Amino acid sequence: PEELITQVICKLKSEADKVIEARRETILTDAIVTIPATYSPYKRNLMEQSAISAGFSHVKLLEEPVAAAIYYSHNAKIQEGEIILVYDLGGGTFDATLIKKQDSGYQMIGIPKGLSHCGGIDFDRQIYQQLKSQCSLELRQQIEAKDAWLARAIVSDLCRDLKHQLSEQEMATIYIPIGLGNVESFSLTRQEFYEMIAPLIQETIECCDQLVRSAAISWSNVNHLLLVGGSCRIPYVKEALEKQFESKGLMVDDPELAVCLGAAI
Repeated sequence: PEELITQVICKLKSEADKVIEARRETILTDAIVTIPATYSPYKRNLMEQSAISAGFSHVKLLEEPVAAAIYYSHNAKIQEGEIILVYDLGGGTFDATLIKKQDSGYQMIGIPKGLSHCGGIDFDRQIYQQLKSQCSLELRQQIEAKDAWLARAIVSDLCRDLKHQLSEQEMATIYIPIGLGNVESFSLTRQEFYEMIAPLIQETIECCDQLVRSAAISWSNVNHLLLVGGSCRIPYVKEALEKQFESKGLMVDDPELAVCLGAAI
């Protein structure tokens, strides 16, 4: 994995260097690389070495929830000593972190919690399984064939589109190509989707509860509940959190970009 990450960073550095050259500025030598708060020292070292292998001389690692909080506090006033719970629900994973505003920065308190099986991809898979259980025999055979990689990829993309539609409307429909020129429709209501993902969202809530308890504080000590990550655009996520913790969830303008914008700041 670290070799793959090195190649990704190489590509990003190459693109950034082109911008810098066009502005007649010095080639980039420094980098801030964001990492999950749950990363062990071993993984942190791998990330740092990957960035150095990609051509950077000086590398600073920044925990993603801290970066998100920096971005949020750039637009909202955070008082000294206030505690933020960063609820980060992304494409493939979930992370919960408690951070406290101190002087000019932030300090993590308690032990960050995370789930490796909870994110947008897992929600897509649940829609996919529902579709497969309800579709015609012809479509099921089409996507279950051993070498049907493309067919499965197309249906998976459509399931993701369906999820996005349900963030805006109460019911959504997708149309799946079958054979030569035929299509099959599949519809899902927002309520049905919410029922699918409710157990996973409950797991994230339990994670947050464990985190607060491990920090030896009560929920009344948490001043801000910050929602980041693209999957927080699903209305049910915010609704479930606010109902459970009786606290208003705060969304940044660009939940998908909060981490990298905070790192940039």
